[in-house]
Amino acid sequence: MATVLLLSFLLPYISPKTIPVFAILSLFVPFLIIINLAFALYWLLQLKKQFLLSSIILAIGGFFLRRFIN
Repeated sequence: MATVLLLSFLLPYISPKTIPVFAILSLFVPFLIIINLAFALYWLLQLKKQFLLSSIILAIGGFFLRRFIN
């Protein structure tokens, strides 16, 4: 799930004419973020190391989300 979210942060830089599947993936970005937040919260409560993966990807995504929203 984290890799799909990481890939979705690159969507503003990829033309939908090049890879049409990525155009469909852009519709699911909000859901991917919510799911990743839920996983991060769950792993934080369970004190698992996977929390770091989700939180790092969400932190990286903060930079890309501004461009995606505009």
